Amino acid sequence: MLDRQSIKADCPGVKVRGHSLYVPGFGKVFLGELLIKPGEKTLTMLRFELGSTTKGTGTGGGTKTNGQPYP
Repeated sequence: MLDRQSIKADCPGVKVRGHSLYVPGFGKVFLGELLIKPGEKTLTMLRFELGSTTKGTGTGGGTKTNGQPYP
């Protein structure tokens, strides 16, 4: 039976920690991330941080709210 809570990676050098993957020569990839701060909630389906010297970042499929329910 497949555990839906784990990420499988069979590539050499790829490290899996929770919902993130570290890919050598590329950077970090975060899957299904929810960030909660006072007055703000952010849901991101895909976020990446490039491991280059210029530190590129990007996101895909995300939304942000002020954390308050609709009246």
